Amino acid sequence: MLKNLNELTILCGVDAAIIMYSSFESGPVIWPSVGEVQQRITRFMNLPHVEQTRRMMSPESFVEEMIQKLSTRLLKMKKDNREREMDALMHKIITGEPTINSLSFIDQNDLDWVLTTDLAKIDNMAEEIMRLSSTIASSNFAPAQL
Repeated sequence: MLKNLNELTILCGVDAAIIMYSSFESGPVIWPSVGEVQQRITRFMNLPHVEQTRRMMSPESFVEEMIQKLSTRLLKMKKDNREREMDALMHKIITGEPTINSLSFIDQNDLDWVLTTDLAKIDNMAEEIMRLSSTIASSNFAPAQL
């Protein structure tokens, strides 16, 4: 743990200190040294209260933030999975499997959404290709400057 904390302070350029108590040690393990730990604590205590608490979180707020982040991640994963399901369904339909008749209304709407999204992507790519090809064509036929 001390090695990781030392690497963290070097890589991130932050001040850190640790005081660990263990039943295996006669006294606390202090890193980096007693004097430096005291200096860092004093420097922290001299900060205005707003600065001291700026990045602190209560356990409840930490859990709430984690739940929010995980919920967002879960929604994205669900959306990605649904798109993959619809892509697989499109391939079945293209190969002639009779799946379109057995689709629910929700599946039909999702398939429509994926198709519309894919077509918009294709249109954007085609426009970009046309723009690039016209740029290249105009630069190839530009008269040479003297």
